[in-house]
Amino acid sequence: IEDGDFERLTGIFQSREEAMGAFLSVAMEHGWEEVPQTYCIYHAQEANGKLMAGLKFGQEVNIYEQTTVEQMVQLMARVHRVVVYSSDVVTFIKDIYPEIDQKVYVIAREIARKLGKAPELEELAKIYGMPAESLEDKLKLIEKLLQNPVRTPYGELELPPFSYPLAECE
Repeated sequence: IEDGDFERLTGIFQSREEAMGAFLSVAMEHGWEEVPQTYCIYHAQEANGKLMAGLKFGQEVNIYEQTTVEQMVQLMARVHRVVVYSSDVVTFIKDIYPEIDQKVYVIAREIARKLGKAPELEELAKIYGMPAESLEDKLKLIEKLLQNPVRTPYGELELPPFSYPLAECE
């Protein structure tokens, strides 16, 4: 919407800010979302019968156990986008953070959309010559996959940026 057109529509509101708030509320109800400014990378795995989760925010990597996963979710809630390789790891936190679905970018889903299937994260680690033993290794690999093009056993592809909308607007 051009500024001039928007200005003509604001007459029923007390202020331009109130009009913008109303516009954004309606837009979000119809599937629009804000462009993500912040993101984190999340991965989880079982180790010795315990759930271990890792979160990479900028250069900082934090590892969480089952008893501290709520602290991790509080950090996730502060960012606009959560990047994961596989949606499997989302199931570990969905009960305590159901809103994750509205902000999670799943790399494997994007690869499968373009190539028909997605490799395991460990297969990609071999292609990239990176280790994938620890949670920290896997978080770094997932971050590397955000850089296009992505190399897979099935060919190279360009992933859409994680800042793109996750769902089609109505």
